[in-house]
Amino acid sequence: MQISLEIGARESIENHLFRIAKEHTELASEDVDREDVPKMQIEMNHSIIAIVMSFTALEALSNDLYKKITGYDFDSDEFKKFDKYPIKKWKKLANLAFQLKNPNRPLRLPSNFSKALNELRILRNSIIHYKPTPENTRNLRRTSKDHVASRELELFTSEQSTKALETVRTLLDTFEKITGYKVPKLE
Repeated sequence: MQISLEIGARESIENHLFRIAKEHTELASEDVDREDVPKMQIEMNHSIIAIVMSFTALEALSNDLYKKITGYDFDSDEFKKFDKYPIKKWKKLANLAFQLKNPNRPLRLPSNFSKALNELRILRNSIIHYKPTPENTRNLRRTSKDHVASRELELFTSEQSTKALETVRTLLDTFEKITGYKVPKLE
């Protein structure tokens, strides 16, 4: 499989980021063999990219939706308050979108909405803000004569990257269903 490197003239950045996540999820899922260290490393490399790009696509989409729903500029004080926390950001977006069609009615988000997003955020943060923990290297899998694979890194599997993609799709479907606001489909 060849990885796309071009962004179409009218394509959104979030769609491009999501496509990268999908491509790397597919690559991570090819020829998985966790007993074969080089294959395991390939799976982990692609999975890490897929997880980070899945979350990044959601972040980019939230900014686009915020601008469309509120009309505020990104340098506004309102946006700066909004932009700090991804989970609060999506809750706020859902509330704003819901209020467009249902003024003066409270929005009830299902608990799994925030839970799924938080799990993806934690997984992404475990990559972006990685801090190694001391381990007994005798208990770890060898990746070469001198190196071993950390158990933390072995968490980034094709199953996790597939779950990240599914989380994004489910979150957007739930958002649209609950709010009635049509969100762009990430393909």
